[in-house]
Amino acid sequence: MKCHCSPRKLFPRKLSLASARGSALIALKAYFDGSYTGRAWTEGGFLTLAGFAAEESIWTDFDCEWQRILTDDRSRPRASYLHMREAAHLKGEFSIRNGWNLRKVESLIVDLLRYFQTLDKQRFRQFACTVDLSAHERLAAEGLKLEDPISRCNRSCPEIVLAWYATKYPGIVHSLHYYFDQEEPFEERFREKCDEEKNKKLGVSASEMFWSLIRTVANADMRVTPPLQAADLLAWASNRSASKKVGEASFTQVEPFMKNLIPSTWSFWGEPELRQGRMIKP
Repeated sequence: MKCHCSPRKLFPRKLSLASARGSALIALKAYFDGSYTGRAWTEGGFLTLAGFAAEESIWTDFDCEWQRILTDDRSRPRASYLHMREAAHLKGEFSIRNGWNLRKVESLIVDLLRYFQTLDKQRFRQFACTVDLSAHERLAAEGLKLEDPISRCNRSCPEIVLAWYATKYPGIVHSLHYYFDQEEPFEERFREKCDEEKNKKLGVSASEMFWSLIRTVANADMRVTPPLQAADLLAWASNRSASKKVGEASFTQVEPFMKNLIPSTWSFWGEPELRQGRMIKP
């Protein structure tokens, strides 16, 4: 629904504060990574997109502390990055040859989770969405018209960052910047939606004003981008929890711990939610 109020009447608190604070305006950055089970993104059991949003100053400190924990070799080998597919299966950077075992990987994850607990709970938030692809396929075969899983994950994660800023974020943001892991389908789809919203010429609505704050939609190399490594941890843990693989007991507590440690916007789309067409937070 379009709103024909003036921008100042629509957002009096934020705009007046922006005028008063001037240089206090900040940049909000969000980082997202996906996880899936199967041979391709929209095949297999589940698809998850997850990530974090925070102001730029928080990410600066985050990069330093994340790297410090990874390189702490007092009780385990040093790691140059975190990638859960490697860590959980003791491959690549986390190979047995490099001195790793599951106990040492779990020690690293625990230290990272402890660090999450220290972050500003008002200015740092996590977002995750999981789609049951098997249920999606069944309902589509019945003739039910469904939003495709990639777009649904984007609507329930990066788009929700806008709602978080609009309703709960305590600061004044002058720009938003989104970064996705490389070679994933979410970035292109989100950029298309962003361009579509920015090009609307039907008036000034709250939604359109917040979309206009987006300055960057890009990808980055997760191996040198700690926030994407954190997003990988969250996406992997969420997808693992949804798939409930029999016989795999390691890391089962990562997802519930992250939910409890960090303010979250979390959604799961199973058959009931897909049939009803609305998001239900577990």
